[in-house]
Amino acid sequence: RINSIDIERQKVRVENLERQFQRSETLFGRELIGEEEYESLRNQLDLARIDYLSSQERLAQSNAQLDQVLDNLSKTQIISPIDGVVTSLDIKVGETAIASSTNIPGSSLMTIANPSSIYTEVLVDEADIANIRVGQKAEIVAIAYPDEPMQGTVRFIANTAKIAHGRTGLSFVVKIDIEDPGEVILRPGMSCRAEIFTQDDRLVTAVPIEAVLFEEDKAENRSDHFIFLNDQGVAKKVKVDVGLSDDEFQELLSEIDSGVDVIVGPNRELRNLSDGDRIGELIEDGDLKTREKGGRFQFRIGA
Repeated sequence: RINSIDIERQKVRVENLERQFQRSETLFGRELIGEEEYESLRNQLDLARIDYLSSQERLAQSNAQLDQVLDNLSKTQIISPIDGVVTSLDIKVGETAIASSTNIPGSSLMTIANPSSIYTEVLVDEADIANIRVGQKAEIVAIAYPDEPMQGTVRFIANTAKIAHGRTGLSFVVKIDIEDPGEVILRPGMSCRAEIFTQDDRLVTAVPIEAVLFEEDKAENRSDHFIFLNDQGVAKKVKVDVGLSDDEFQELLSEIDSGVDVIVGPNRELRNLSDGDRIGELIEDGDLKTREKGGRFQFRIGA
């Protein structure tokens, strides 16, 4: 502000000296004043113009210093690029915050999440990733709310597989937008599982997952799936090819005869059962409403 006032004063002084010099120049041409007085007024005008330019330069320098101070001040304020809530605070008052630079990450101050945009990341095995598409519907269950499934839609599928912690095979990261959390209170970092519905337009043959046995022969590098059928009170071991599964049912790619009953676990009982063993009364689950055609189950496929 002082520099601006000084510039205005210098400007008025220059304009005043210019008028005086013009008058003295006329008088000097008529030889009414001496050369010394004329040169003195011209020198005063030149010095006033120099002072005026110096004041302008001081103002420009002051503005540059002000911009630098404002820039430094702006760096003391952390502004979130999104609206949300602070979910974690990683630094305390008095700690030094390190600014980021090339190839050197800065200090992590806090994590901010947008509660209106919630998604989950799940790992899909490389054997199943070919069936996953963006836009497919999914059902997500948070570990903290096992009886309250949420609906979602696949938003993103990673292009590169990776070996996840605790897994031996390759997996792809799939992001699922949670569209309707219902009564579930979600918090960042919660564990969950998801079922992605890869096909929902056909019915398939399936059995309870407890009915399927897996046998592996490492010597012959062979692995097979089996089920036991109730053949007039005798256990009949049948090799089957399996497809997709969910938490309750296993899809069968192999055809089984109609009019037969599938023997359901528990697994420890099936492990001790042999082909041709006599079996007792078959206990069926009265809540299974999908049982049709002699032990064949129909359900919509889920991955």
